[in-house]
Amino acid sequence: MFKNPKFRACTIFVSITAFFNQLTGINAVVICSTLILEQVPGLDITLGNDLLAAAMVLGTIIGPILNRCISIKNLFLIGAGLMCVALALAAMFNHLGLPYGLLICVMVFHISYQISLGSYFFTYIAQVGNPSINTIGVFFTWFWILIISLITPPLIANLGVSITFWIYSGFAIGGGVYIWFQMRATEGLSKEQIKVLYAAKTQANTSEVGKEIADPTLPESVEMTSAKALIKQSAVSS
Repeated sequence: MFKNPKFRACTIFVSITAFFNQLTGINAVVICSTLILEQVPGLDITLGNDLLAAAMVLGTIIGPILNRCISIKNLFLIGAGLMCVALALAAMFNHLGLPYGLLICVMVFHISYQISLGSYFFTYIAQVGNPSINTIGVFFTWFWILIISLITPPLIANLGVSITFWIYSGFAIGGGVYIWFQMRATEGLSKEQIKVLYAAKTQANTSEVGKEIADPTLPESVEMTSAKALIKQSAVSS
């Protein structure tokens, strides 16, 4: 997929977005959940985990409702912004020793993740890619889950929860900036246009018209159509 010009841009986008997907801190927050809940006085840890799970479920309900009027790209951007703010406030409340504020921010973070990358990352890949690109997205997602699970406990042990959350907050906004510049919206396009959305620039720069004509999966430009007409005319003349 990385070597094929038709799929290179899409594969790179999926790989990098999978990186930012996990560097939002979603699994870091899951790893920290027990530590967070232990700080909330009078709150049973089981009940606290139920609240966090309920926040995720609520996010999966809100996401499709928002997607009726908001594009997937804009959902990703909104989610990145909300996750950044939620983690930053969670870090602040943890530093100030306000556990209930910390808990609320973590719940907002879970909702924000589920209305955006949590629910629509693989939906978007299915739209613009193919099964091989989807597999690459799955691989890099689990790869970064593994990395996060390995580095988060040492980060918390050495830097503390607040600084760890600040770090992931920065990655969340970084992911939003990357999506702003690199993600291509699919709304209003046909299935055929969506499938070549990330191949468009590569095709526009292809100088060998014959190769483009030979590939039936590429959309025809005016030049390609004219080239085909010339070929047919030459064949008739001969």
